[in-house]
Amino acid sequence: HTNVSNRTVIDARNISVSYKSDGKLFYALRDVSFRVHEGEVLGIIGHNGAGKSTLCKVMTGIIKPDQGKLEASGETAALLNYGIGFNSQLHGIDNIMLNGMYLGMPKRKIVERIDQIVDFAGIQKFIDKPLKQYSSGMKSRLGFSIAAMLEPDILIVDEALSAGDMEFSRKASLKIQEMIDNAKAVILVTHSMGFVEKVCTRAIWLKKGEIQFDGEPREAIERYKADVLRKSTG
Repeated sequence: HTNVSNRTVIDARNISVSYKSDGKLFYALRDVSFRVHEGEVLGIIGHNGAGKSTLCKVMTGIIKPDQGKLEASGETAALLNYGIGFNSQLHGIDNIMLNGMYLGMPKRKIVERIDQIVDFAGIQKFIDKPLKQYSSGMKSRLGFSIAAMLEPDILIVDEALSAGDMEFSRKASLKIQEMIDNAKAVILVTHSMGFVEKVCTRAIWLKKGEIQFDGEPREAIERYKADVLRKSTG
């Protein structure tokens, strides 16, 4: 993706998400603003608890911010925790329908892609069995496969998703590459700094819910690493 256009596909303005714990107010995100343009691959880095997953959920509309506004143009799909909306009593096909609809796919599109999804997940033998008979690996493969067949305009990938077995992980990362090539913009939440440097055109470093740096991936990584070092030596 070198052809970044000036068309904005995500516009986040002064986003705050807070919650109360023991009577105290905590911010998962505080006054976060940024834009994503068509053709960009944006990396989001930061410690666990920095607000990365919350930000993903705001971008996909799973969470409404307490303050601020986020606008996205186009179909947004997120590979977050797969299998949200799975029902362990129902068999594979029903879960594909349910999960696809939860992800905002039109019913027609899901029906057309069922065979592809089952194939990609490699669960042909189990498709008529209830989900409670699936291993956790099978569930995450199925969840990934449903989300991956969406072909969204804006793709949000949360790397907490490394789906167990190596063979499938390889297949999944190839699929993500292909989705990156076809999407208008991609947002990657990751702990892999090498990946950010290799794939991203831009990076945001989040700390305690606030943006510390937004710009060139290498510089974002250097600042983040320096901060981690300061912590561990200080």
